[in-house]
Amino acid sequence: MKRIFLFISLSLVVACSNNENSEVIQNVDENTNEEVGVTDVSVKFSGIDIVYDRPVIQITGDVQTTEDRFYYTLVNEEEVIIEETLIEVDEPVEGWSAFSFEIDITDEELSDQDVPFLTFYGKDGEEIINPNYVPVDLRFY
Repeated sequence: MKRIFLFISLSLVVACSNNENSEVIQNVDENTNEEVGVTDVSVKFSGIDIVYDRPVIQITGDVQTTEDRFYYTLVNEEEVIIEETLIEVDEPVEGWSAFSFEIDITDEELSDQDVPFLTFYGKDGEEIINPNYVPVDLRFY
């Protein structure tokens, strides 16, 4: 009789402890998902073409983004020549959207020692999403 009572008691303890651990693990996972959150912001670039025709840099390409905008900066020798600039997108969710814009720049702002880079990216709040670094060819056309 003592063995049966001991066996039933141990079975109940094991069964109860397994359920408690499962609930704790499940609660931890739920809390983690809530705290981390899932970002729905994405941006992709394709066919970016950059032509430097003194004193203008002409930029064309395609973008696919979940937002209605993307950003760019111009950096030369670790110096920011053009601060973060916003570009509006016509059809953000429908698929690829073409974009085209120009940047006026003087030769003094560029140097022959280093290749300047345009950085294209999206933003989720203050976080930069999917940065794309594209060099600016300084050959004159």
